[in-house]
Amino acid sequence: MAVLTTLRTATACPPSGLHPYIDTPDFAYDQWLSYLGENPIGGNLPGSPSVAVIGGGASGLCAAYELQRAGCSVYVYEQESEVGGRCASHRFSTLSPDVAEMGSMRFPPTEFILDYYMKKFGILPGGLCSQPDFPDPGVALTYVCYGAGPIPPPWLKTKNTPYPAGFKTVAEGWGAFYDDGFDGLPGAPTITKALAAGTKKGIDDATTYWRNYLKRFGQQTFYGALNEIFTSASPPGGKKWTFEDFDRFGALGLGSGGFGPLYPISFMDIFRLLVNELETTQKFLQPSNTLKNGIRTLPLTFADKIGPNYVQTGAVIKRIVPSNTGLSFKLIRKDGHQYGPFDRVIVATTTRAMEVSLGLTAYSPRLVSPAVAQAIMRTHVVSSNKVAARIKNFWSHDRKAIRCLQTDDLVHQVYTLDYTPLGAPIFDPTGVCFISYVWDDDAVKQQAITSGQPTGPADNKLLYDYLLDRLATIGEPVASWAKTNLQPLDGDYANNVVFEEWQSSPYFAGAFKLSQPGQDKYVQQMFFDYQKCGTTHDTGVYIAGDCVSWTSGWVEGALTTGLNAAAGVFKSLRGTLNPDANGQTPLKIDAKRYTYF
Repeated sequence: MAVLTTLRTATACPPSGLHPYIDTPDFAYDQWLSYLGENPIGGNLPGSPSVAVIGGGASGLCAAYELQRAGCSVYVYEQESEVGGRCASHRFSTLSPDVAEMGSMRFPPTEFILDYYMKKFGILPGGLCSQPDFPDPGVALTYVCYGAGPIPPPWLKTKNTPYPAGFKTVAEGWGAFYDDGFDGLPGAPTITKALAAGTKKGIDDATTYWRNYLKRFGQQTFYGALNEIFTSASPPGGKKWTFEDFDRFGALGLGSGGFGPLYPISFMDIFRLLVNELETTQKFLQPSNTLKNGIRTLPLTFADKIGPNYVQTGAVIKRIVPSNTGLSFKLIRKDGHQYGPFDRVIVATTTRAMEVSLGLTAYSPRLVSPAVAQAIMRTHVVSSNKVAARIKNFWSHDRKAIRCLQTDDLVHQVYTLDYTPLGAPIFDPTGVCFISYVWDDDAVKQQAITSGQPTGPADNKLLYDYLLDRLATIGEPVASWAKTNLQPLDGDYANNVVFEEWQSSPYFAGAFKLSQPGQDKYVQQMFFDYQKCGTTHDTGVYIAGDCVSWTSGWVEGALTTGLNAAAGVFKSLRGTLNPDANGQTPLKIDAKRYTYF
């Protein structure tokens, strides 16, 4: 789930080669997996212990797959009728390649673990770099509307027009900060190159840079840091930002998505995305013979390899009941049915679901430590809405067609996506329109459209027509463009419009984690909880999912924590983990490398 689509600047693929992520600079998960090859993550496991995994998203299924390969008896319980979680690809029809990616949508090549599994399973033989760039605003021809309406002419990001008219100060200022840093702190590429050097000095340098950033901005909101940086005596780009500049950046960013709803988020949670290059060269998953279900193809493949006898869908788990003696657990389904006993349990859901649906943070029984329970309850999870429709493909035979829209109005952004399969002899006459993808305050605004109706939540037609009507109020040429091109195919709202409010979705209760200032300490407690294995603090219950990762909102974060949980459980069951070429495993990552403020 990309959240800051406008921050990309590099164009290489992958931008800086393979590298670990900044919060775990001493370990690269994908290089560990590559080194192991076909060998499992561990061996010498006594017996065939049983493990329950609650949550059939990418994280839970990754953990289950690796533990099963290493000799555990693993059972996955998923509350939906199909696995995937927030790898939520919606196929409009089995006769059409069109997909609405209601969760993860953009895939940078620096999602190294994702790239590893996509290649390993033959889903993307050429990896993420083989895929086309995501057709973001500015990448595709775009209407940009700010203040009084459309800014003429339609905008395409080129050397001569790198930003829309009026956005010179914020674009050049942000670009200068990204490249060169601020007040003695280096720019993001300097930190990334240190990580990518693959040397002790590189890791030490990157660690020092990150520590200095944490000291300076660890308690600052995104807005607070921007204000300090761009109203200073020597702002990057050479020009101080005015109120209007901050408003432009909040409403439209650099012309392809505003950051206003994210202004209260921790600056460090935003900046780490740049250092990890997750906002660089993001890719679009094009259908092919090996990829027919969007990003859901990955969890479907995990589930297929685990085996249908070990993956239970439609299983709503309400409680985890520990035994009075030893580490043994039963799971209680919503209807009272029991599963188990299990030697260990992995909970791979959103943190909201951990707290509300499963009672994982309750005082009794104590399933996680008080510090981890506190972190689960307090770390901020964003709201997010997506609305998509299957439409006519109006652009394939018209190179001058406007593909995207960015506005500072209630409907912030419109994308059009072409799912013509790779190698198809003719173009697909249909495509997909995302008429809305918003977060937090903007999501709450749009949620008001679907709430309080006399017969309950709004139906697809009411919601979609409301958004179309709102676009019409912008005026020409946007009104005619939207009316002509964005109508649901065949007027069939029931089958060709889909929307998701993650905060209203049962057993999710939110989209993904974005920390507020001071909450990195909570993430540290959650992320490294797996290292309790084999100690007196080992409760037998482990947590996973992108909400407990440093990079929530990304499939990479889900896979990272899935591997962590698998490593912790395997060691807890007295197995021996197989190390990488440097003798390292996730258990040897230095959990106290940084002081998070």
